[in-house]
Amino acid sequence: MWPFGNKTLLDADTTAWHVDNFEWLLKVLRTENDFAKTRLILPRPGFFDSHGLKGDALAQSLFNQVKAYCGMADWPVELISEGVAPKRNRDLIQVPDRNLGFSGTFATDGNAAVITYDPALLDTPHDFITTMAHELAHYLLTTVPDERACDDAHEEHLTDLTAVFLGFGVFLANSAFTFEQWRDEGLGASQGWSYKRSGYLSETELVFATALFLTLSGKDSAEAETSLKPHLAKQLRQAIKELSKSDLSALRVLTRSQ
Repeated sequence: MWPFGNKTLLDADTTAWHVDNFEWLLKVLRTENDFAKTRLILPRPGFFDSHGLKGDALAQSLFNQVKAYCGMADWPVELISEGVAPKRNRDLIQVPDRNLGFSGTFATDGNAAVITYDPALLDTPHDFITTMAHELAHYLLTTVPDERACDDAHEEHLTDLTAVFLGFGVFLANSAFTFEQWRDEGLGASQGWSYKRSGYLSETELVFATALFLTLSGKDSAEAETSLKPHLAKQLRQAIKELSKSDLSALRVLTRSQ
């Protein structure tokens, strides 16, 4: 149990799930990932360079940069542009656009892997980077023969958590929920609001996971706070405060033993 008090960021069972699975990742990825050297990847200048590229050339460049941050630069994987995002239904004033997964897929092909992406993601490179981190986390998990700490129904949730483990928590948290206004000036002009959900863990869970990453890696949370949406930065501060009162000794031993 996690006796943080009555108003904790997550309930006790969800908190325990994150801690247990983060501990599992620390154990099984020792040979593949040096957690102590993992960087916190931020949507700020200096982390990604578009090199003036567009289209698939831009996708390949950003993908290779994500691979490098994940410590997977030399892993054999082919990135393929596939599919076209459906057009928003402009006939509705409110348009819920619920995406329960990321706009990409992962599959194995012999000794290599194939990742596909929706080319519309390149309109928002932040979302493309988030998607690639998630799919590469899939790839990383295929190399782990150990029994999962969670059941099969939560495999995608574990994949999100793995992307946070690889340093992409801020990206995932910022992308988890988007609410925006749109306006169509064409014939029969209309306007309204739309929202999009991405990934499997909620934005609050992703913030908590990011706080866990920061706490165990000993990184300063200030840069993460300034890069998160304001309400998520507030949640991050709360999560770090809660974690400071918890017993994470078993996980800390694993970070020191790498």
